[in-house]
Amino acid sequence: MKEKNLSSNAAKILEDYFDRLKSKLKNLPGSERQEILNEIRSDILTELDLKKVDETTDTEILLSILKKLGRPEEVANEILSKKLIFFGWSTSFFIYGRDKKRE
Repeated sequence: MKEKNLSSNAAKILEDYFDRLKSKLKNLPGSERQEILNEIRSDILTELDLKKVDETTDTEILLSILKKLGRPEEVANEILSKKLIFFGWSTSFFIYGRDKKRE
C-alpha cells in the first residue's frame, strides 16, 4: 500500500509514530537513521497492504500493526541497543584480537 492511499486519520497516526521514532533515533547519523526509518515504514505499509482484505479500516489495521511493533521508544531502544552491542563487540574484538596476536 502506498502512503498516499491511506486515510487521513491513518496517515496522521503513521506520521506521529515516525516523528516520535525519529526523535528517539536522533543520535544516529542522518543517513543511517533515514535508512532505518524507510525500512520500518516500508515494512509497515507492506503488512498493511497484506492485511487489508476486508472492510476493516486502514486505521484499525495500522493501529494493530503498530501495537505489535511496539511504541516508538521501545523500537528505538531495541535499535540502539543492537548498535551498541555491535559497536562494543567490534571494539572488543579489535582491542583483544590485537593483544592475542602479539602473544
